Amino acid sequence: MKFSEIISISGKSGLFRLLNSRPDGIIVQSLEDGKSTFVSSRVHNVITLDNIAIFREHEETTPLRDVFISMKDKQSDVQVPESGSDEKTIRAYLEQILPDYDKQRVHASDMKKLVKWFHILKAKDILPQPEEELKANEEAMRDQENESTEVATKPKKAKAKAIGTDDEGGTTAVAEEKPKRKPAAKKKKED
Repeated sequence: MKFSEIISISGKSGLFRLLNSRPDGIIVQSLEDGKSTFVSSRVHNVITLDNIAIFREHEETTPLRDVFISMKDKQSDVQVPESGSDEKTIRAYLEQILPDYDKQRVHASDMKKLVKWFHILKAKDILPQPEEELKANEEAMRDQENESTEVATKPKKAKAKAIGTDDEGGTTAVAEEKPKRKPAAKKKKED
């Protein structure tokens, strides 16, 4: 499971993984308890975590992915508060992780969600990776896939066959000879 596949649903606590979609909604699986449920598109809004950002001062935003990477990197220096911690503790923590977050537009409930989501993703080992690591991992996986498909599907080389030369001693015309097929075995007719 990838970070980009994780979704948040309005009106529902926690994070979810999309299992299937229907015309009137989606079927999701909770990352916390593993239970599957139907979510109506008429009642709830759904958004991937890749599309969420935190407001900063001076009208800028920081993608949630980058905030989680920063939280993960600074874990040894700054302890991530528990998801049930009080507002003051969580606000002090966020000031250490993202000092210029917009204190007017980022509410206490948003900060509590951030900490709760971090703990869920950490428990499931789905925390995002920095772009450099992500690209290196993708390239390594692509190389492995290419090597395995090259070994499995090496095409047979067609043999070249000279057809002749022109009367003035010009270049030789060459045609590719198609690989020969084995004749099909004939079935015996029973009398």
